[in-house]
Amino acid sequence: MSASEKRHKRDIYVALLDKGNDAWRRVEAVYEGEDSYRIISENKDTQERWEYTTGECVRCRSTTLPSGERVLVATERVHQRPTQDTST
Repeated sequence: MSASEKRHKRDIYVALLDKGNDAWRRVEAVYEGEDSYRIISENKDTQERWEYTTGECVRCRSTTLPSGERVLVATERVHQRPTQDTST
């Protein structure tokens, strides 16, 4: 992991599928700019299905969990622009 990834790492929450409403998993993500984050945690629990998975870029918004905790929650997938090939 690069030094810049360490500086911009943050916990976000993704919805757990098939677990009903208000079921979340805290995951690590790297800030990509504006309100976008790239998920870097790996799902090692074969019984859990995350709405968004490792490597995906997601848009997050601040929300309050039922526990009262204020967190960032992944709300949609962000389509990243392809990197430009500068070798030509």
